[in-house]
Amino acid sequence: QPQPPLIQLSALREYYFGGLEGDSGNAVITRTIRQFGVAAAFRAWRGSERFAGLVRSIREADPTHQAEDLPDLIARAHQAFTQVIAQSPDNSDLLVVSHGMLLSALIYQLAPEDLPFMLLKNTSVTRVDITEKQWQVRGVNLTRERDILALRGSATSTAPDAASDQSPK
Repeated sequence: QPQPPLIQLSALREYYFGGLEGDSGNAVITRTIRQFGVAAAFRAWRGSERFAGLVRSIREADPTHQAEDLPDLIARAHQAFTQVIAQSPDNSDLLVVSHGMLLSALIYQLAPEDLPFMLLKNTSVTRVDITEKQWQVRGVNLTRERDILALRGSATSTAPDAASDQSPK
């Protein structure tokens, strides 16, 4: 059986938490709540802009002020996927493995309503079909085999043309 090539791209690296690097998710949340208060923290994490609010609150809670900001994260996600597409044969199936925050940034740009409240689960599968004219989100945060196999069915949401303002930037 042929072995697909393994390509490592630095742009697919983990989200940079700055001075919070190495802290658990609970520790980051606790620090954010202590710094901004419960009400302000939860306001930042709710609604259609919750992902942007989460990234912003992590950056603001970072004592070194070096945590990655949302525009940089989105630009890196776009650069990574543009590079993956450019290096891939036409009509090929690809498996991209990355950090949940980076993959969440991609979904946030394409179909923010599909991004789970608690972001992507570790080892979950998200499928994005990319053609010359559109990026189509077909499944997000799937962990059950039957759900992953069901991706052969119809699309769940369609994102605008990849060249439009709502494609990854």
